[in-house]
Amino acid sequence: PYISGPNGNVYRNFVCDIPDWEKKLADFPGEVTSAAKGLAPQRIARYLHELAGLLHSFYNSHRVITEDRDLSAARLVLVNATRITLKNALRLLGLTAPEKM
Repeated sequence: PYISGPNGNVYRNFVCDIPDWEKKLADFPGEVTSAAKGLAPQRIARYLHELAGLLHSFYNSHRVITEDRDLSAARLVLVNATRITLKNALRLLGLTAPEKM
């Protein structure tokens, strides 16, 4: 996967060494479709748990904000995409996400 920083620098497999995290984000629309077709909301709950675990693993082993502004910006894109995805998945289950923890 490629993530562009604000200066146009492209980071490939350098933003994080957890490629499953990026893949899991990309899988969200398909998971929603499968859950809806199969009348299986538990798929969304399982997806939430797995995505949160991948973010947790990244956050425990990496700094999001670094001296490299482009790298920081690219990592923030992934973190923000995860925040939005988690919020949307919770909403599908009729739950709300806390604004702060």
